[in-house]
Amino acid sequence: MQKHVTKQKPIISQAILRSVDFGTAILILSGQVTGVGVFAVPGGIYLSVTGPILGGTRLTGKSEAAKVLIDAIDIMIALLLILGELSVYGPFVGPGALSIVITGAPLGITSLPAAKSKSKAAEEFYQDLRRVLINRYVFGDEV
Repeated sequence: MQKHVTKQKPIISQAILRSVDFGTAILILSGQVTGVGVFAVPGGIYLSVTGPILGGTRLTGKSEAAKVLIDAIDIMIALLLILGELSVYGPFVGPGALSIVITGAPLGITSLPAAKSKSKAAEEFYQDLRRVLINRYVFGDEV
């Protein structure tokens, strides 16, 4: 007799991946890790977060405005992780520190199953946002 394969394994692996996303969001919101780097590749962007808990240093601003901006970026990353728009891609082992790499549809990486955008309107919004951000801040063009 053959056993029938159920769809429980994908559900379990999806639950594990979502719990990693939630755990990372909790670490970000509690200030244990913060965004420290950006990996720009053809077709998308990967974000790197690390902190003292992972052997790295927490990014802090010298002025009050810089601190608020860093916290706002961290809150945005955590919110997108919780909403499922971004997901943890994996670890990056650097010299003396571990970083958590995050990506998703808003950053142009849609090859991950968890990174598929929820709606066509969201996809169009992210494409426009990426175009504006990359043109303005990477290439220095006015949009």
